[in-house]
Amino acid sequence: MTLSNSHLFIVVFFTACLLSSFYWRVIHPVAILGIRFRIFSRRDELRRMAVTNKENAESFTYQELEGFLCKTLSVIPAVSLVSFLWFGFRHKKTDEELERFRNEASNNLIRLMEKSVRDALKIMAFNSPILCFGATIVILALWVLGRFNQMFFYRKAEDFIDDLPTNLGSDYGLLNQTA
Repeated sequence: MTLSNSHLFIVVFFTACLLSSFYWRVIHPVAILGIRFRIFSRRDELRRMAVTNKENAESFTYQELEGFLCKTLSVIPAVSLVSFLWFGFRHKKTDEELERFRNEASNNLIRLMEKSVRDALKIMAFNSPILCFGATIVILALWVLGRFNQMFFYRKAEDFIDDLPTNLGSDYGLLNQTA
């Protein structure tokens, strides 16, 4: 028994619908929740550093990182990778406050920031599965050719998150409301 082209198309279509539904109803929420819990844990670690006097809660670097973590938790789950890429093409210079943070922060704070940026990128990737697949292929090709600069990519992500509004009701125009 062979399937005709129209039957094959119907099977492929319903399979894609089923997989898409499974992704958006099961995989996406679980993955996002797990990543958000890691960021909550980092924010708790930062606050624990202040309580144990390893970091000064009144310092610029502490305040900057805490605001960054809070913004990552509240806004990034609604942002897609498309928004980040669009930002990367439009903004060429880095934020002065982030440069100051990198210059003044302790190694512990820089480590927390870098891990949080990676997690924010993962959330944006989960919000854009098709683009993420295509971007992965492009990044692998650039990496093989020696043209991919990972630190530049992470710095752009830091700038992007720092430039986001602090709540979802803001008129930013790049937030993905379907996620």
